[in-house]
Amino acid sequence: MKRTQLQLDDPVYEALRRRAYDTRTSIAGVVREALKAYLVLPPHPAPRGNRPVPVRLPSFVGSFRSDDGALRPVSERHDEALALAFWHGPKPARRPRR
Repeated sequence: MKRTQLQLDDPVYEALRRRAYDTRTSIAGVVREALKAYLVLPPHPAPRGNRPVPVRLPSFVGSFRSDDGALRPVSERHDEALALAFWHGPKPARRPRR
């Protein structure tokens, strides 16, 4: 299982939170089930050797780039990026010399 982060609008998050509460499951569980239904994936894909199950992704996937630096890919190493920012903080802006 891979870990990821999502950014949601407030109304979408509240609907998601309510659904998780009503079904007595986690928000992550609701998201996983919704994505399986949206992508029409079987509940437990049958093993096909080492080949991944093909999934058709939305056209915007991979359209953007960011400077991940040493934490590449930051989408998979976000905990390390957060710890680095938390413990070391942002670099202070340099003051211009007079």
